[in-house]
Amino acid sequence: MATSALDTELTCSICLEFYRDPYLLPCMHSFCKQCLIEFSKPNQTSEVDPGCSKSTDIASTEKDENVLECPECRQTVRLDHKGIDGLPKNFTLANIVKKYAKQEDKEEKKYPCDICDNEQPNDAVKCCLQCGWLYCRICLAECHPNKRKLKSHTLVEPSDQRRSETLSTEDSKIVDNLLKSVNNLEIIKRKVERNIRDIQTNIDSLQATGGRKKNETQVVFDRLVTMLKTKERRFISEVDKEVNEKTDALILQLSSWRQFAEDIDKMIKDVKIAVDDFPRKTTNTALQTIRNRIFDMEKKPVNFDKQNFSNKHGKRKKNHIWNINVELIPTRNGASISVAWTKIPDNDLYDVSVESTLQNGIKERSTYSCVQGSRHKIDNLRQDTAYRVYVAVHGETDTESRGVIIQTLKCVPCTPFTINGKCADESTFVSEDSKIMMPEDASERCSTKYTRLFGTIGTIEISSGSLYWETKCSFSFVKGMKKGDYVFDIGTCYKTTVDRINCLYKNFSGYSVNVVKRGNRDIQIEFVREGRAVIDVSEDVEWEERMILHLGFYLNVDKRKFSVINVTENRVIYTFEDIKTKVPHVPVFSHGNFECKPYVEIQLLTGLDILEVPSCLLEVLKDQSDVEDYADIYFNDW
Repeated sequence: MATSALDTELTCSICLEFYRDPYLLPCMHSFCKQCLIEFSKPNQTSEVDPGCSKSTDIASTEKDENVLECPECRQTVRLDHKGIDGLPKNFTLANIVKKYAKQEDKEEKKYPCDICDNEQPNDAVKCCLQCGWLYCRICLAECHPNKRKLKSHTLVEPSDQRRSETLSTEDSKIVDNLLKSVNNLEIIKRKVERNIRDIQTNIDSLQATGGRKKNETQVVFDRLVTMLKTKERRFISEVDKEVNEKTDALILQLSSWRQFAEDIDKMIKDVKIAVDDFPRKTTNTALQTIRNRIFDMEKKPVNFDKQNFSNKHGKRKKNHIWNINVELIPTRNGASISVAWTKIPDNDLYDVSVESTLQNGIKERSTYSCVQGSRHKIDNLRQDTAYRVYVAVHGETDTESRGVIIQTLKCVPCTPFTINGKCADESTFVSEDSKIMMPEDASERCSTKYTRLFGTIGTIEISSGSLYWETKCSFSFVKGMKKGDYVFDIGTCYKTTVDRINCLYKNFSGYSVNVVKRGNRDIQIEFVREGRAVIDVSEDVEWEERMILHLGFYLNVDKRKFSVINVTENRVIYTFEDIKTKVPHVPVFSHGNFECKPYVEIQLLTGLDILEVPSCLLEVLKDQSDVEDYADIYFNDW
């Protein structure tokens, strides 16, 4: 507050500050215009001029709105229809106050800090009589702390006289230069130490990441080696079994053929003896008997069927199933596969079997009989489990194919959640079941057109693992929408960055897909990463009178990936790589705030609402699997 006599004369008696836009009353007293306006309000407490730094409350009694009473002499003044603006402005007093204020500002001389290395140093607040340097508030705390020997130094207000006293001798200048150099070296040292810590942290992080990757790779290859060794032992055992069975059969036939050869030798001897003794001892009847025995021997087949006993390529007597193809199917419950094979002519019924090994070492086999066609889907398998798939003609086990090894996928988490109606802004309507969101009539509340996105978040936090959800977005354009207007924006972001008005386009931890009107007959699907649109990645869609966009979202926090899927077309539109995952993520649903009132409805699908997970998600899951192409391991028949 002003204290001199002139200050008192230039001070308004209402706000106790210098006059601001003074007006003159007929009684020759002057007051600030804003003070008169507040003072003249009936049945209210008048407040001071907003520009004033101090405040005082002045109570006014109930009075006529057109009558003003002077705050000093209480003389009444009747105002015309202009109110306070009808009073004359005191230009002379206003000019005097303006010049006086400028003169006071010039008298307050400021001194720059001697330590700051900025282009424009900060204003000094203290001067050290021993050091001879002027310090700003920041440099005083960093370079001249009140500790040890510096505690005995004398700090005074900066002035020309004090500065000339401290810098009078040459010795003090040398000391001051040395102290300044020491301070600069200390600052540089702190920066160097900070760089050393950062580099060491990066080295430790890199080594830890490399060790973790090495361990993960070793685990994967150990699993593969173990599986290959198991299959090797199984195949060798099967080969030994079949070789032994066929060898035993050949030994029996060998014994039979040897006996047949002995019978032939005996027959030859008998024939020779009978011929030599004919006709003295051998009669015609005996010769006829011998002739019949020879005829029976000649009728016996003497060709060996090598095909039945050849083990080349493991061929069997009957045709068996080849060309088996097994496809993985992503599901939300259990695991599913699709088995396809090449049909054998004149066979329409097949048996499909799956075999797995339980933890106790017991093999479990399930058979699906009388399957028609050449394809069959198997559901409710155990997730992340190795299976062996067989196909055979129904009722003919010897036509069974060699097994195809497959590792089932993990279940796709579809944890149910809803739209958080409590966090929705006033321009958003959320249904009673919290599964549908749409904009309300916001034309009276929104002064800007199509420049902001409004909405809410989901009632779930994802800090680890993965989650899949879907949305059905229905919308239609109306007259009044312009190029570049946002229809909706859906995705995920940090929980800590979400407020009551969610604009993902300005959210620097958000990843989303949005729909923008680009022309009279087309829209564009854009992808936003941390507040910026992804360049050269967008899709143009032709405009329809009523459009429905069915989208799926798969967030994998552990792998730091977020995929957007077109469920209708069964394809992955875009995948965000290396997303931020330090803070839990939440699903975000936003819509444009329009004056032209287009139809926009966002329906959330989670849990049991998702009837079937899109098969295109398989490429995302295999992409994020620890074992690359694990499902493609195939063992040919030996």
